[in-house]
Amino acid sequence: MVRHAKSYANQRDFTAFGNVDSPLVEKGVKQAQELAEVLKNQYGIIPSEYDLPVVSSEFVRPQQTAQIAGFKKVHIHPVINEAEFDRTVMGVPDPVAKHARERWAPDETRERAKRLIEIIRTGELNYTIFFTHGLFIAATLLELSEEAQANGHRLGHEFTEDRGFIPRLATITPVEI
Repeated sequence: MVRHAKSYANQRDFTAFGNVDSPLVEKGVKQAQELAEVLKNQYGIIPSEYDLPVVSSEFVRPQQTAQIAGFKKVHIHPVINEAEFDRTVMGVPDPVAKHARERWAPDETRERAKRLIEIIRTGELNYTIFFTHGLFIAATLLELSEEAQANGHRLGHEFTEDRGFIPRLATITPVEI
């Protein structure tokens, strides 16, 4: 799972929830270009030569991140959209801190994360690379972590004190489902 690069909404020191059309800023474009090198050097994936489609949320910023990184085939799926822009999220002054403190993600986002896991396991959604959002990645890891704990296992991802499972902009979070 790849968190999108820096967008206009992220730059404004404003929560990016609900900003479907927020494009990448200059720094975000550079981050997306750098992702291509990380994919090549750390994962052996050369985006410009990758023949399979990748999947992105309906938001502009992850789509641009995938395209600028060099992927030619970008499919869209709403299950990996950012948390919905509603009172639940907007009533939280610092969603990253709340997530890290309480292992929190909005209920609707957790439900979509459960759905993602289900449709990957059934083969309904058959992609290897997902361009999505920080809180959605965190919700997915929360779901997988709870599942692993229930089965007496560990997830393998560290839940940090400052960010929990929320990755920084333009980073790759390897997830096995």
